[in-house]
Amino acid sequence: MAGAELLTLKSAAGIIIGSNIGTTIAVQLYAFNLFKIAPYLVFIGSVLHFQNCNTKLKFVGNVFLGFGLVFYGLKIMELATMPLKKILTSSLLVLIFQNPFWGILAGIIAALILQSSNVGIATLQVLVSSQLITLPQALPIIYGLNIGTCSEAIILSFASNKEGKKIAFFNIFLNIGGTILFLPFTNFFAEFLKLISPHNPLRQVANAHTFFNLFSALLIIPFLKQLFVLIDKLVNK
Repeated sequence: MAGAELLTLKSAAGIIIGSNIGTTIAVQLYAFNLFKIAPYLVFIGSVLHFQNCNTKLKFVGNVFLGFGLVFYGLKIMELATMPLKKILTSSLLVLIFQNPFWGILAGIIAALILQSSNVGIATLQVLVSSQLITLPQALPIIYGLNIGTCSEAIILSFASNKEGKKIAFFNIFLNIGGTILFLPFTNFFAEFLKLISPHNPLRQVANAHTFFNLFSALLIIPFLKQLFVLIDKLVNK
């Protein structure tokens, strides 16, 4: 839309901030751990999907089928990761996860490969609930996943005009800024997440993703004018 001159950086900033927060809803749904109803979702979704009488019902069926398969997939991932418990606790991977900067890098690389932060967050939900990694070890990976999801916008910006490049810069600055603000308080953040969801690791990871994007937005809003000026200078050089 920026390439077609329908959007500018200032008009797109709110959309970017809102979409970053909106994408966290999916992992919040995963955190309900609805595996027990997955067979019913798959069955109803399949019936509605394969009928050809009503396109609206077919769409609803696709939604049910998608969620059912996601819940099945997460359960399979949880079962598949159980044998890794002994390997991870006695390998160099533990040392890697203890270093937050390696965790951020791992998150960035995972997002570049998956092109989705939600898939990475869902994987972390499984790993944390299976006690393969701890919540403080997972938080830097969440920061990295949010940074890594900006890669697609950056790649597309090379074929866009200046406004498109500005929007890509804004997206990555938003997530890098959030990472810089959250990183020193990672342990306190983990304790806060455990306090509000003490017995639900799935919810703790989902809340981490939501709060990261929400607080990053709230913290950057007062400095939007200064950020716009900085991006203008970088792009117009």
